[in-house]
Amino acid sequence: MWCQLITFSSIFTRIVSLFFVNKADPNRNTLDPDMLIQGITPYLTTNIDDESTLTNSLTQFYDFFARYVRKLHSDRHIKNTMASNPGTSFLEMIEASDVAYVICMMKNSMKVWMHDPTDGTSPPKQLYTRGESKKRQFGKSTMSAEGMKFFQDGVKNWRLAFDQKGPLYGSMKRGWDEWLQEDASVVNADGWRKKSICDLVGYKTRGVVSRGT
Repeated sequence: MWCQLITFSSIFTRIVSLFFVNKADPNRNTLDPDMLIQGITPYLTTNIDDESTLTNSLTQFYDFFARYVRKLHSDRHIKNTMASNPGTSFLEMIEASDVAYVICMMKNSMKVWMHDPTDGTSPPKQLYTRGESKKRQFGKSTMSAEGMKFFQDGVKNWRLAFDQKGPLYGSMKRGWDEWLQEDASVVNADGWRKKSICDLVGYKTRGVVSRGT
């Protein structure tokens, strides 16, 4: 299981990384951390056996995984891992805690990202990592109790989707494969001009990128 100490330095590094991703995301103004943290269930508009409708319902999640959750790993690590394990899905590299962590970081800093420094108002503070009344100690979280609860609730909600023996994972994975084939090209990897995100997170088969099964 992927895990890490939520220290100030690790939080700051990832907030900065996600900030630049957010600025490049044309859908950034529609992101709702309070809805994302609830997991897949609120977005299901029909029975999971209806694959077409399910895929359409989860498109925003696939885009979110590719733009934001991906930033928990370096592109080099993703590329090397998938090249070394042909047939591996990027969804197998992330877990419920990864998704909940990124959503929590977004919730923590969204108002800071959206603030216009030219409007004359004071910049807002981060929601969960202000560090007020907390002494920073190595290996100790500066996340507030409210932030930790938000994160833990997210882990609980997203475990349903990432349970590989449960009813949702297979459908989510098939939808991801379809999204890679049809829609992933709209997500440019940071600074890349000739390759799309599919070239990074698409399946690798005998050294060739496959955009799904």
